[in-house]
Amino acid sequence: MIKFLCPNCTQKIGVNDDGARAVISCPRCAQSLVVPATPGGEIGRLPVAKKSARPPVWPRPAAGFNRQALLPYLARLLMNKLVQSLIFQRRHLATTQAIGIEQITALERRLETLQQSYGARLMTYQVRLAGLEQQLARLQERNLCLARENLQLQRQLPAATTDPTDNPTTTRWTRSPGTGDQWHPSPGLCLSNGS
Repeated sequence: MIKFLCPNCTQKIGVNDDGARAVISCPRCAQSLVVPATPGGEIGRLPVAKKSARPPVWPRPAAGFNRQALLPYLARLLMNKLVQSLIFQRRHLATTQAIGIEQITALERRLETLQQSYGARLMTYQVRLAGLEQQLARLQERNLCLARENLQLQRQLPAATTDPTDNPTTTRWTRSPGTGDQWHPSPGLCLSNGS
């Protein structure tokens, strides 16, 4: 078994003898490493790609390389990456959810304020509308009463004499002072009761 330390994070790593000169990733920091040929030997790092058109040359695994020995390390590496990704997504989701809750709370407060404001306005308009409806009902009643009096006066007018004072049944005519011979209908019940 070849045992060595990761030069990046000093994680202890052990690989079977068949894994010499194999390319592996550190289980802690995920740094790609080349397994030394002997225990305690120099640990190789993967070559850094130069700005050349040729792709980097990767070391080939030694003859008789056992890939099965690397499966547990790869599985642990993938599991760590997956767990880190899930933790990040969960934090992001929790942050997004907290922001959403704050925005919904602010909207609910604003909606409540608007409802109170418009509720007060609506109440004022309803009171005003009720007053206008009562005023309209009084005016309609007055118009109806005036129409009845007008009808009665029209019925009595042909039967009246030229001087309304000669007819004892006509009591709704009055002479306006200072107007000469002009006769005007006197205010009746509708005019005295109406507002």
